[in-house]
Amino acid sequence: MYKYKVEIVLDEEKIKKDDKYEPEVMYDFIRKMFKQFELPEIKTEEPYHFIFTDKGRNKDMGGLTSAAIDLYEMDWFKKYAIGFYWYSRNSDNTISKSSIFDELNNFKVKGI
Repeated sequence: MYKYKVEIVLDEEKIKKDDKYEPEVMYDFIRKMFKQFELPEIKTEEPYHFIFTDKGRNKDMGGLTSAAIDLYEMDWFKKYAIGFYWYSRNSDNTISKSSIFDELNNFKVKGI
């Protein structure tokens, strides 16, 4: 059972319509961002929908955060991502969900 999870949904129709990037190359890039931290991917039925979780190690939150921030900084990702969420399992086993875009945009506005 995970403690942290990142969910990403890309607009595959927009990617194909713009014809600037190969979808599979983008998908592989995203996977490599999380794989470098040895974070597992939960397979989904759609190629443009990604879920990455921790493995219970102390360093996993840092890896998930680092990969998420790196993606956030990429213009192509911001253009095509329509869902970018962080999930945390609380001590009472409830799940909190927040938009990574909203959270990081707030940090930039505040100058943090």
